[in-house]
Amino acid sequence: MKLWMQKLTLLLVIVGLLLLVAGCGKKVDEAQIQQDITEGVNSFKTAVQAYNVANMLGFLVKDVSFKLTISEGNGSYYKNYTTLKTELEEDQEKQLHWRQSPPEGHGYVLIMELGTIIFSNTSASGAIATVPFKIKELAQEPEIPQDVTDEGQIVCEMVNLQGIWRCQKMTIVYYVSDKTSAGARNTKSGEEAAQGFCFGLFDLH
Repeated sequence: MKLWMQKLTLLLVIVGLLLLVAGCGKKVDEAQIQQDITEGVNSFKTAVQAYNVANMLGFLVKDVSFKLTISEGNGSYYKNYTTLKTELEEDQEKQLHWRQSPPEGHGYVLIMELGTIIFSNTSASGAIATVPFKIKELAQEPEIPQDVTDEGQIVCEMVNLQGIWRCQKMTIVYYVSDKTSAGARNTKSGEEAAQGFCFGLFDLH
């Protein structure tokens, strides 16, 4: 009887150790996930500033599951990956022209400043990253001093696709402001105004 109890105790210890090892193997490395997503968000920011279409799209899931929501005040506009890609590509020539130095272009600069990223619902397969942002714009020709033209927050629903983090759903919320800078549009609401991601207000000619 005593021998049987010893064998049972040993068996329970072994089972416990196996469960402990298995549990450790499944532990989510949140720090690494946050680092990887942060790198992706920063790469997206760099692409927005340079208007690099390929790199902006590279941050996203490139299929029908992607959805972009743009909201300002009571207005919202939605688009899928194909629509967004088409709009970004259509605007690319103009945006890159603006960024050239005068006299070829306008010496236009868009600066995107990001606040602290807040992570939630983090798992090995997905996470939500929320980050406040501020857009500053300036131009040399015509001469328009640097000014804050947009503020808001971006909510990215991230998914892990074969070890690479991509944004599957993006919601950009623009804070409503009565302020309008020289050379700026007034609103982002409506299908015609809501082109691409809508970062920035300048409309140079």
